[in-house]
Amino acid sequence: MRHCRAEQLGNADCCPKMRILFVTNFYPPYHRGGMELTCRSVVDGLGHRGHQTFVLTSRYGVKRPEVWENIARLLHLEISIEQNRNLWAFFLLRARQERSNLVTLRRYISRLQPDVVFIWGMWNLHRSLAQDAEGLCPSRVLYRFGDYWPLLPDPFANYWSEESTSPMKRLLKNSLRPVAERALARHPPVRLDYARAYCISHATKRLLVDSGLDIEHARVIHNGVNLHPFINLDQRDNRSTLGATRRVNVLYIGRLTPTKGIDVAVRAIIQLSKSDSEHEWSLTLAGTGDADYTYQLKEIIRSSGLDDHFAFLGNLPYGDIPWVMSNQHILVVPSIWEEPFGRVIVEGMAAGLVVVASRIGGIPEIIEDGQTGLLFEPGEVSELVQILQTLLANPDTAHCITSRARIAAMTEFSLDRMLDDIEDLLAEPATSEAIS
Repeated sequence: MRHCRAEQLGNADCCPKMRILFVTNFYPPYHRGGMELTCRSVVDGLGHRGHQTFVLTSRYGVKRPEVWENIARLLHLEISIEQNRNLWAFFLLRARQERSNLVTLRRYISRLQPDVVFIWGMWNLHRSLAQDAEGLCPSRVLYRFGDYWPLLPDPFANYWSEESTSPMKRLLKNSLRPVAERALARHPPVRLDYARAYCISHATKRLLVDSGLDIEHARVIHNGVNLHPFINLDQRDNRSTLGATRRVNVLYIGRLTPTKGIDVAVRAIIQLSKSDSEHEWSLTLAGTGDADYTYQLKEIIRSSGLDDHFAFLGNLPYGDIPWVMSNQHILVVPSIWEEPFGRVIVEGMAAGLVVVASRIGGIPEIIEDGQTGLLFEPGEVSELVQILQTLLANPDTAHCITSRARIAAMTEFSLDRMLDDIEDLLAEPATSEAIS
């Protein structure tokens, strides 16, 4: 840290340029949601500001380990995304892959000599990686809490407790479960101190602290987004489109999983389509996820006889999202779980859509109800229907909401604002240490 300390003494107003090693489970283009997209924005943004950034991530999405420029896809996920591999992998690969991960981390820390190890996404990575980082880089490990991974059980503990749907696998799993549970019990406990940490919302911090995590000291830094692709869209006048158009386009973007409450939006659109003969309501769903849940959604739609009111776009390249938003009026975010933040909400606000979202988790920290968007109670189909009807009947209100929302997105949730806050936090390990 001597070079960082010298820079600080030479120019107290300048953030010291650092070597930063990001450790994360997934990284674009092989990602599973907004958390990884934000990681890339931070890696690239800090790099453009003169910091040296390097990413150590999993092999997810690639056929073999690879290192390309400042990204090393070398780590093993703790449990395979492909469930059919996990039974035998637990006994044959688990311990070996954890050792391999630790060796890889130690090698990169030794080679890079990072000023900060930035623990970004830890779900499904061996937590011993974070423990090793704390031991090798005391006071130089920074945790970002964008989800609730410290509260989750070992992925394999979940795996062995779940019943298999296949009779043959169920029999095999039940016979091996006692052996697996003994092996899990023998695994050395992982203890982390989280000395440096930040949360992406007050709601996330509150939930973690209330659950016993010792992070009262953690800052809150809301996510920021590169909004240029969204604010540069040809903006429509929602006052006229929502008031005059016959077709009302509603959009959902995200993973298709039960926690996202997508069935609430589907049922609302079905109800509106059947009760409102003056308008044609449509719901476009962009994303993939749980196959069983997706099937359930399609069954709900099929049984309603309104298939032509719904479109499933599948996974979209991120660069296509602004274009998709430009053809919509309303963005719905119907989550029923404690969303830590909601990056897509900021994008929708910047794109000029009216955002209607659940009042849960960190979402109310983005949306001021009635001012920059509209909130409803999670799971309440009737309340969502009422809000959508009211929007259509009051185009002036919709126009005012979208105007205020775009300003809020640009001023409160910009990428530069987030990077400024992260730079301040990254510099703190150097300022807290004695000059050697």
